[in-house]
Amino acid sequence: MESKWQPNYLNEIEEILVHSAKYSYEENLRFTYQSNDFNSRMIEYLVVVNIAKNLYNWAWDRFIQVQLEYSVLNFYNGAFPEFCFKTKIRRQSQKSKDLRTGRIDIALTKNPKYLYAYRNPSVKSLVGIEVKSFTKSISTVKKDLIRLSNSLILKDPIGTNSIKACYMIFYRKLDKPNEIVEDERIHELKKKEILKWEHILSSIRNDFMDLNYTLQPIDIKEAALAELLERFDPDITDQREVAENSGLLMCYLIKIKK
Repeated sequence: MESKWQPNYLNEIEEILVHSAKYSYEENLRFTYQSNDFNSRMIEYLVVVNIAKNLYNWAWDRFIQVQLEYSVLNFYNGAFPEFCFKTKIRRQSQKSKDLRTGRIDIALTKNPKYLYAYRNPSVKSLVGIEVKSFTKSISTVKKDLIRLSNSLILKDPIGTNSIKACYMIFYRKLDKPNEIVEDERIHELKKKEILKWEHILSSIRNDFMDLNYTLQPIDIKEAALAELLERFDPDITDQREVAENSGLLMCYLIKIKK
């Protein structure tokens, strides 16, 4: 069933992503029986499933589908109908070998108004979402960002690209192991990480001038020394225990729009 895409949908999707990012970390601690609040290991598919379930609840009455591990090839080709009988032209299908085995963690799709115009795939692409657990690999995040960006700049004589936006969500532990994080250090770490990712996005923007990138930091868990001194008696607590209970965990949401 076809229903019109509303301007507020992207804001609603972003709210779900932020909520899911925070909840997923807490659930990860429960499922892995971690006593340390600053665990830097997360089960990635747990985050993906949490996001997908929350999006599913939102998408159901909007006649939008939530697809897990969706083919990149289908996501690219689903940006356009396969046939247009009015102009008597066929879509220029994507055939790159790099796309054939690739998957997008979550894709939002929709049954088109004219079903006969869509064949392979049979649904219209709307939003792509990539998720990364705690990662030290900047290149991995960049690779996904470029792949998502390419989907948004696709052009075809048959019509307008239907993809509305794409999102990249990833976690970072910013403090070092066994480091006791001072209050001022938290602010410094946050600022340094933002500057780093803004620099990375700036280089990507140069290759995708028609796209707009926004970076939103999400606080997952933080505790500085001043807070811990109220919870731990220095006379009976060693430095290692204090260090294990201090730290800074962040998540970052990157939005890509035309």
